[in-house]
Amino acid sequence: MAFWGTVPLASAQETPALVAAEPAPDAPLQVVKVTGVRDPAMMPYEKAFDMLTKIAKVGDGKMTLAIRVVSAQTMRPIPDLEISLQGESSFEKLTLAPEGFLSIPLRQELLADKAVFMTNKKKGAVRAEYFFVPKLPREQLRYGDIAASIIAAKRAHAEFVPWYVRLLVPAIQEVRICYPDAKQAITITNGTAVTRLAQTQQESMLTKETVYCAAFDGAETAAAKESVVTLPPGWTPLFN
Repeated sequence: MAFWGTVPLASAQETPALVAAEPAPDAPLQVVKVTGVRDPAMMPYEKAFDMLTKIAKVGDGKMTLAIRVVSAQTMRPIPDLEISLQGESSFEKLTLAPEGFLSIPLRQELLADKAVFMTNKKKGAVRAEYFFVPKLPREQLRYGDIAASIIAAKRAHAEFVPWYVRLLVPAIQEVRICYPDAKQAITITNGTAVTRLAQTQQESMLTKETVYCAAFDGAETAAAKESVVTLPPGWTPLFN
């Protein structure tokens, strides 16, 4: 679960959501905003700001939290979806990747302007998904880097993720190094070299595509931090 500045969901009494406002007769788009209703959606900007800021500090470049906004019906990205932040005197359209990943700016002026999330879809049309994502060196990767990423994600999960979002972000035990095929072998060197095949099949939480992975848990990597991990190109790290 890619946070740089993005996230969303809540309790039975206070689950934030996107609720359609009454459109003007000639309005080209239906405008909606976040309110506290029992429906999948984005949490209020001030709560997202607080959580994402704390997670970024704890992550310290070792992990991040990604948010993807998808169709509540198909669970796939919505091609014409638009999301923005609108305050009393400000308006900013947010960057939404084709895969549905949302980038949320973390700025004090937006807080002061009481910014809220807006979208061009009706109430109940969208759903937010949350993912912690490992951030690992692309070169000279060591067990210590993997262990630090797992520790950071566990702390962020326990301390800074609201309980209603925590239900959507499973507890993290390991990092998996994944490839689009089952032909890759990873080498771990600590005095001697051993090979680990990336052959465990799973669905990528980020792309929904089938990937093949090798697992590295927190205890193993913390016990041998200087072990060097040599990876064939094309890998993606995922928490599990």
